[in-house]
Amino acid sequence: MGFAHGSRHLLRLPANTTSAVLYAPTSAGGLGLISLKRFELDELYWHGEECDDELVELYLNGALADSPHAIAKRRNGDIGSLWSDAQRHMRTLSLRLETRMTAAVGDEPTSENALQLRVPHHRHWLDERMVQRHVRLHVKLRHCHALGGDDRPRLHGGRAWRSREQRRRVRANATCRAPGCTRVEPLAHVLQHCAPGADVVTKRHDNVLAQIGVAVRRAAVKLRIPREVRVNELVPGYSAAALCPDIQLYEHATRTAVIADLAVPLEEQSDDHTSVSTLQSAREAKIAKYAPIKAHLERAGWRVHLGAIVYGALGSVAAGNYELYTEHSDLLHRDARRLDLSASTTCIAASRHLWNGHCSHHRARQLAGISAATAAPHIAAR
Repeated sequence: MGFAHGSRHLLRLPANTTSAVLYAPTSAGGLGLISLKRFELDELYWHGEECDDELVELYLNGALADSPHAIAKRRNGDIGSLWSDAQRHMRTLSLRLETRMTAAVGDEPTSENALQLRVPHHRHWLDERMVQRHVRLHVKLRHCHALGGDDRPRLHGGRAWRSREQRRRVRANATCRAPGCTRVEPLAHVLQHCAPGADVVTKRHDNVLAQIGVAVRRAAVKLRIPREVRVNELVPGYSAAALCPDIQLYEHATRTAVIADLAVPLEEQSDDHTSVSTLQSAREAKIAKYAPIKAHLERAGWRVHLGAIVYGALGSVAAGNYELYTEHSDLLHRDARRLDLSASTTCIAASRHLWNGHCSHHRARQLAGISAATAAPHIAAR
């Protein structure tokens, strides 16, 4: 209390400063200090050299009141602070700090290390290099056990689901829930082909393409490259088919051109080999589609690089995008990484919007059926 009284007197603060500022939690705008007056501590034990870690360990484990050296006062409650949050999280995750006893080796005596942590799935003590990884895994295993009680959590069905109607809906009816659609409803259909979400799919492609166009134009201006940039336009002088590559870069001084097209497929892979992934298949399909344009420009004396820019609907980034940006579009490495991150985030947000909108169709159809059933007796009475 001497520190609080001195600070209040020095700054000429009102009498309620102690509780309103000094000891208020940081979330409420205070300093979050913890008053030692909350515990009647044995002064000799408190000033000992080895007691600090033991007292902190007892406090975080919620057992400080059981210590003979610190008896909790009943008239004061704990003040919210970082230590209180740590204590609450450890109680929620069923973790406890322990004292590790190190056996004597040679001339070294037995030592005690307080504030040590151990998780159920790992047999060794955790250190600063692995504590974050194993605590996260501990949280995941707790959620996994809460979902199904085994090592295979189920998103649809299982013991964790209480809605019998939802389980019956998912298992017995695989038809798309969008009104008027009779196709099967896998995730690829929802995020790529369902008719009510066609506008969102097109907008997802256009938004990613707009980001790429801005980055390519900015790189040409920054490096002062005399380059013609075309975005989603016809190829000059090519009239065999109405093909509009998404990105066209022409340097007339060196007679070099870059033709690239954007694709946003859903990530699906039936094998561990990368050649069977949908990202690689989409890239090969784009290159085969625009191969006639490459041949046309090469006959006209141009040196052409034909590529594809592929992002997954769930946020995956194809490995060839970075090389196309840095080696052939002259983007800086940091700009290429930033562009990949921005485009991936855009795809994730659009897919989330698609899924939420698709699920709302089922709820709207349920409400429409309830309204029709409610209005039917009145119509029959007339």
